[in-house]
Amino acid sequence: MPHAGAVHAAPELPGAMASMSIAGIQLAREPGMSAQAFSSRTSGPSPQTCASRAGAVTRWSEHVATDADEHAQNLSLWNQRYDQISSGGFSGRIDELWLDHAQVFMETANQRLRQSCSPWSGALWFGIPAPLQAPARLDGHLLTSDDIALRMGGEEFELHTPVGFDLYGVVIDTSALMTYLECVEHVDPLRLLARRGVLRADPRARQRLCTAIERWLGTPTAPGIAAELPAPCDLQATLFGLVAALLQPQDETHGLDRTAMPHSHRQQLVRRVCAFVLEQPDTPISVSDLCAEFHLCRRSLQYCFLDITGLPPLAYLRALRLNAVRRELRWGRVRLVSESAYAWGFDHLSQFSRDYARQFGQLPSQALRSAH
Repeated sequence: MPHAGAVHAAPELPGAMASMSIAGIQLAREPGMSAQAFSSRTSGPSPQTCASRAGAVTRWSEHVATDADEHAQNLSLWNQRYDQISSGGFSGRIDELWLDHAQVFMETANQRLRQSCSPWSGALWFGIPAPLQAPARLDGHLLTSDDIALRMGGEEFELHTPVGFDLYGVVIDTSALMTYLECVEHVDPLRLLARRGVLRADPRARQRLCTAIERWLGTPTAPGIAAELPAPCDLQATLFGLVAALLQPQDETHGLDRTAMPHSHRQQLVRRVCAFVLEQPDTPISVSDLCAEFHLCRRSLQYCFLDITGLPPLAYLRALRLNAVRRELRWGRVRLVSESAYAWGFDHLSQFSRDYARQFGQLPSQALRSAH
């Protein structure tokens, strides 16, 4: 895979033929070459090669999880960490399909999550929320059912998703997509891929891509489904064409900027506050303490957290500390529940147990027993 962020346009050769090299393979497109024909010429690593990168990954796989971190690890080749923010037992599912230059997946989770995500390097991630659901937040920007998210692989981003959130995901090797856009679609890939973040997409192109993903992943366990799928090279060409159509319209980035403080400053402030609290987990810290430390009024601090995370500061920070305890219990790092609870600033064990059970749908003692 090329290095994350490495973007190069295909060099022009004399005459009517374009050529470039991907992974050391020289490629050329003659005039009139179809997308399918070009895709077969640009096939790089096989699904088996993708499988070797991700461990025991097959061409299609299904993963069901009952824990947020387990769910995060189920998406192949991503570097992820999920914090469960809402209360209740967790249930999540990921269906994914690997092609030569792409990963396609559908992800669903029943709880509100804070997701720290980084796709595999050398790729572009397209995230498409399912219709008719509450908006998510990508690095603090609203991500609605009318939008798509676009991020470079190897770069970390933060996604806050609501309860019962479904997401369609496409991750494509950057070099392969740029080659396709230039040699098949005859468009400038640098122009189409210049923007990042939350983009408004053509609703028809968006729906066509989502419908295709549902068709490819919707019932993969049904008998004979493998025979019904197109050949990998044809499926990949179709996927690239659908993504190109998604990018073609005049897309507009947008986000919230309802305070005098710029969005980047609000996001950075929330990160600094979280780091400040988590670096001294056993020290009780109030909103007043935070206001004094960061030279803010209570209203400004409250608004920054509501705008970036969707929750008031103390509620959000308590959820992060509960997730830290959950990890210590599940990974068997402590012998007693109270040891971890006190270490993370929960001085009242009965209240801590109620908060933990409400957050994760089980008692902390049950989580500790499951680790042994």
